[in-house]
Amino acid sequence: MKYCKYLLIAFIISVIFVAGCAKEEAGLLESHWVGGTEGIYANLVIAGAETVEGLTKIWEGDTFSVELELENKGEYTVPAGELVATLAGIAPTYGLAPELTNPNELGKITELFPGGQGVIDFGDTQAEPGYLTVMMIYTYPYETEFEVPQVCFKGDLRDTRVCNVAEDKQVFSSGAPIQVIKAVEGTAEGRKVKVLFDIINAGVGSASVTRDGFTPVYDDVGYEILSDGWECRSTREGVVRIVNGGVGKLECTLKDELPEEALYMKNFELKLKYFYEDTTHTVIQVRAY
Repeated sequence: MKYCKYLLIAFIISVIFVAGCAKEEAGLLESHWVGGTEGIYANLVIAGAETVEGLTKIWEGDTFSVELELENKGEYTVPAGELVATLAGIAPTYGLAPELTNPNELGKITELFPGGQGVIDFGDTQAEPGYLTVMMIYTYPYETEFEVPQVCFKGDLRDTRVCNVAEDKQVFSSGAPIQVIKAVEGTAEGRKVKVLFDIINAGVGSASVTRDGFTPVYDDVGYEILSDGWECRSTREGVVRIVNGGVGKLECTLKDELPEEALYMKNFELKLKYFYEDTTHTVIQVRAY
């Protein structure tokens, strides 16, 4: 009987502990964005060909067309004409269009609707027996919105009520290849608070603040402050640099000192703006009759 009593006590303690943890977890906020780490997904289609054991095949003399299917899997709308797709890997003698843009708007995803879709047709051609490698390099403007929903504004750091200044904060990002993965709040000189953000390229492509500034060494993204009363700084003025697949840093500080009696929480919103470049390719086997 004593053993059963001990088991019962242990069970009650475990239930209380789990309930307490659940209560703490319930205090966490949820993002209002769908989220994700993708922007525009592109699929290269060789219309008129057949796929056999994963290899695209056509017969010599047969006409085939090269198409780029597009789908927006993130939370920024790309206007018509803003995605630029450049044909590579195949000689100009095949008569295909060298460069085209998206003919229609590619709307962002929402909880209720998928992202916008579109097709770019580069034309028809024929080929002699052998192998052809068709590649597409496509660039497009994109944005990542992010926020810290509960920044602690406290004039007297000795006050332990309401919130803590020096700690990691929840941070949420909209669906996009550039993501904000960490936010740490701290104190700055005077009665000011600051927030340090960690930013990464979570996609497989490259980011640049200009359409022709891509490099395999680093990614550059611009930033815009959406909340009043803040100023930010990073590697370069107005630009966060992410080197060799690492982490970019952005530090934001309140412009004005807080009054000593300040004691509240408020959200802090920003936006990252950039061009993103990605590639897709396929190999075609042209068979002789």
